[in-house]
Amino acid sequence: MESRRTDDDTPLPEPPAELGAPSRPRRILQQEQLLWVMVAVAVAGSVMAIGSVHTVVLVPVAALAAASAIVAAPLRELGARDRAWPAPSLVFLGLALFTALQAVPLPMGVLKVIAPANADVWSRSLLPFDARPEWGSLSLDPGATVVESLKWLTYACTFFSATVLGARRGTQAVLAVVLGSATLLSVVTVAHGMVDAKKVFGLYEPSHSFLPHHIGPLLNSNNLAGYLNLGAITGAGLMLARRPILPVWVTGLCVSVDIAGTVRSGSRGGVAALILGVLLLALVLRAKSSKSRRVQRRAAPLILVTGAVVFGGALALLGGDVFVWRELFTDNAAKLKIVSWCAPLLREYGWLGVGRGAFETVFAAYRPSAGMHVVYTHPENFPAQWASEWGIPVALAALGSLAWMFRPGALGVRKSAVIAGAWVAVLALALQNLADLGFEIPAVGIATASVLGALWSDPVRKRGRERTLADRSLSRFGPRGFAMGTAVATGMLCVLALMAGRYDVSAQRESLHERFEQADDSPDQRPAFRALLREAMRMRPAEHYFPLLGATAAFRWKDEKPMPWLQLTLERAPVNGRAHALLAQVLASKGARAQALFELR
Repeated sequence: MESRRTDDDTPLPEPPAELGAPSRPRRILQQEQLLWVMVAVAVAGSVMAIGSVHTVVLVPVAALAAASAIVAAPLRELGARDRAWPAPSLVFLGLALFTALQAVPLPMGVLKVIAPANADVWSRSLLPFDARPEWGSLSLDPGATVVESLKWLTYACTFFSATVLGARRGTQAVLAVVLGSATLLSVVTVAHGMVDAKKVFGLYEPSHSFLPHHIGPLLNSNNLAGYLNLGAITGAGLMLARRPILPVWVTGLCVSVDIAGTVRSGSRGGVAALILGVLLLALVLRAKSSKSRRVQRRAAPLILVTGAVVFGGALALLGGDVFVWRELFTDNAAKLKIVSWCAPLLREYGWLGVGRGAFETVFAAYRPSAGMHVVYTHPENFPAQWASEWGIPVALAALGSLAWMFRPGALGVRKSAVIAGAWVAVLALALQNLADLGFEIPAVGIATASVLGALWSDPVRKRGRERTLADRSLSRFGPRGFAMGTAVATGMLCVLALMAGRYDVSAQRESLHERFEQADDSPDQRPAFRALLREAMRMRPAEHYFPLLGATAAFRWKDEKPMPWLQLTLERAPVNGRAHALLAQVLASKGARAQALFELR
């Protein structure tokens, strides 16, 4: 049998005839091209659509990912070696399933046995209405949890498609998609800054104010930098390929643009992760080249990579302004304290969590007094996020299984510069997410799943018989069963997400506040407002703003007692300044002056 070589001259057996490019039927080639287009559209489209953070955008992206898995399934079955489900896809699918189960309503008696803290929140959620729910879920924000389950199904489908595409068309074909998506993101963000845009693509106006150079598809600078780092470090590995899929100068230019975008984002964590990633890649390549007999052959590509990094830094220096450098050199590290603030929450919800996506509504009950008018949506640390929302056992199982599957030895990191670049890129992003929230953005998760799928499909890894047998042992129904099952589940979750999770808690707060202002002017709208308020409190039992709004209405309209509402508000947010101010007004109106002054203090 004739032999072939990888990007780093590692001999590999020639693939079976049906997998060889010259003998591929035209229909198979068309399927591969269609799969490549679908993966590229999903990766680039998800980030261009404001990171797919809105449910109405996530649903079509998830549907596209499921469709790409269906297209990939027949291609996966063409080779006897490739019939098994990729093991990481099963991990993603298992996490999606557990997340969905967190949103399933349970009788309150059952919930009290398995999750007493969650049951207590549900049982007290409607006290101002003198009612007690008979059903509750593990999740304290079931709508948000359904959306999170949809995200993880999307990652499972994306990983499966990327694995099949990498096995059929080469690892570089998938990695080039991620590199191109990152470069497109960098260019579009710079273009928004050049025209001093106030809206993304002239259409989407952010709900919060941002500096001009922050306006772009990924509005959060840390998320932007993390995504660009994933592309830049992956691109550095592609530059070192023996047979690069793109001209080296094109790849180098993309890497430079991504590096410049990272520095220009003003993200301290992003720049630190970029520097660390480049150093780690250099160490891995040094260890690899010390064992290689072709060191001189690698000198030119290494020089090109160094030049791309330097050129990217120069672009950043030329394009940066005073706001960028002020952000990079600020010494504010307040968000690093949030992880320690999660300890009381973990003590109460450590076994089964508060439900994926419910952190924002629950955390107000455990935060300290600092920054009373600041809303913390995430703990800015993905292990803490997973432990808080999934529970410690599931979070540890997820982290441990993924770390074991993608360990360097199993992927052949030292055997291929391309694989080394992609692996270091994911590692740098993971390290950055110890202090950032990037993994919670669907577009970042989709790009990461694509890179991991490319790593899993690499032919160097496939030489390990142990990994192939491990894959086979996890599959009994074949790729088509996996694809069809996940597609059906994705369709169901898309419908549920649009019904229950279309609006996040922030949008619901704003909507209820507007209805309150209308009801304040029109007494005939007050019953409808209270009906909406009750429904909101039933949907998100741990949220403190809704009972605070009810207390404000009761005090202002004088038709109810505000104290039950304030009691629930302060249970869910003990250090909320507005709640204490309103309580002081209520006490003062009753003649309790000393107590009112104490609340104000």
